[in-house]
Amino acid sequence: MARPLARIVTLLVASAAIVLSALPAMAAPPPNDDVDGAIRVSSLPFVYEQDTTDATADGPRRCGNSSSVFFTFEPTQGGRYQVDTLGSEYDTVLTVFVRRSGSVALVTCNDDRFNLASGVRFRARPAVTYTIMVSTCCGSGVDGVGGPLVLAVDRVDPSRIRASLEVAGGSTDPVSGDLTLTGTTTCSERSIIYVEGAIRQVRNGLFVARAYLSHGVTCVPGSGAEWSIVLEPATGVVFGPGAASLRLDTIIATDGFRDVLRLPVGEETVFIS
Repeated sequence: MARPLARIVTLLVASAAIVLSALPAMAAPPPNDDVDGAIRVSSLPFVYEQDTTDATADGPRRCGNSSSVFFTFEPTQGGRYQVDTLGSEYDTVLTVFVRRSGSVALVTCNDDRFNLASGVRFRARPAVTYTIMVSTCCGSGVDGVGGPLVLAVDRVDPSRIRASLEVAGGSTDPVSGDLTLTGTTTCSERSIIYVEGAIRQVRNGLFVARAYLSHGVTCVPGSGAEWSIVLEPATGVVFGPGAASLRLDTIIATDGFRDVLRLPVGEETVFIS
């Protein structure tokens, strides 16, 4: 009787090993998943990119701490500073707080300052350590998980925002019929440029292919930052190669706080490939 029993036990162990080897490996949370592992904002301007998909809930729950990651910022001089998540690919919430003797003092928090990206401004004092928590809002993604994060910290520029937006052209998807417009933006500070208008294409003397624009384009300081907008045709006719008439009714650049700049609008011809 001992041999068959040993054979059965061996088979069960082998089967369990096969099942365990087939299971996916548990993903590790990011290194700044808790407050003690916070990443230090070393110098300004500070821009940090990471994947927060596997981040867990930690930190104070004042403004939400789902899938949270942490940073610390100790300014060398006082003044107004901005923290934002422009360029992130999920719905973020920003919380800034100070830890004192085991307690937490909330400085500020925000959700959806720039569409789904968040942003805060606060007056900071030198030699004070501020903790920045980035979390996920409102069940974003799958079960409220994070995603590709872009966190930026910089001193607030008191001058008025300067920005530009140019449309380079477009291309069509042969399967979906969607039209993708591309171009470049420039700006003096991190901002969103909101664009509204319509693009039309003539067939046999009639404007039969048409799509409407109502989008926000992320702009970061630098020369010629590229952008793209995917548009779904509003009629049963898709766009094809050739010229199209683009009419922009509204172009507004905003820093998300107090500064708003209206850019010139009008009609121009763009070429679709």
